[in-house]
Amino acid sequence: MDDEDSPPSTYGGSVHWQERNVDLATWQARLTAMPCDKLLMNRLVLDFLVIEGYKDAAEAFSREAGVTPDVNLDSISDRMAIRASVQAGNIQAAVDRVNELDPGLLGRNEHLAFHLLQQQLIEIIRDGRVEDALLFAQQHLAPAGESSPAYLEDIERTMALLAFKDLASCPVADLLDVAQRHKTASELNGAILASQSQQREPKLPSVVRMLLWSQRQLAEKRVVFPRVSPDKIASGFLEVPMTNGVLPPGSSDLILPAPAVLQNQRGATGRAGGGATAGPHGLVRMSNNED
Repeated sequence: MDDEDSPPSTYGGSVHWQERNVDLATWQARLTAMPCDKLLMNRLVLDFLVIEGYKDAAEAFSREAGVTPDVNLDSISDRMAIRASVQAGNIQAAVDRVNELDPGLLGRNEHLAFHLLQQQLIEIIRDGRVEDALLFAQQHLAPAGESSPAYLEDIERTMALLAFKDLASCPVADLLDVAQRHKTASELNGAILASQSQQREPKLPSVVRMLLWSQRQLAEKRVVFPRVSPDKIASGFLEVPMTNGVLPPGSSDLILPAPAVLQNQRGATGRAGGGATAGPHGLVRMSNNED
């Protein structure tokens, strides 16, 4: 095989991917040998809980893991209430609460302010209040379009809703979809996070995507190795591909849960109570049957 087609010969200075068949015991030994900062892992989890708005879980995890959050966890409740208001179509309530939380936020985010006005107009049209919609557009959206021509297309699409009696079948019906509310809510949530010097998106999903991408790269190089099933990330299953219906040497008797980040508080798991079960695509799933 040409060098350019070969996977990297080392990873972290110790893993040789020229070994095309890595059994479960060897894989676990290499994972165990890799340095892992427990505090960093805990912060990764706490970051996810805070940004996604799981206040109670964030408070409990912070206490148990001994990690101090970078923000006041009470602010999560305000942020989640604002997001819920937008997702429910109550835009004015969300705007009022944003102004209480950070009076200058919308003034610093012109695009966000416009999108909230647009969403408010959409909700007025959804309620069938045609005269109110025309008045609202004239007072709020028309000035925005005059000062920023880039908004004209969005204004025209929104106003087009007024031309159809059957809103469900009109060409711009996507504006009435719940996804439009969620899009606006997500933009507002991100702006609030940024104003609190937080990231707009949690890091944990990016780590999971990187894991799955790395597994695909190894699979494309025809490396046989224990892998985390994309649909079993939370449960921590490792799957061992079979070659001609046979498990790799050293894998048939091992029971091994994947070392998922969210399991780092549980400590080591033993070999007792589990087994290998046949899975799709010639995979054997190694499970830990602990409660």
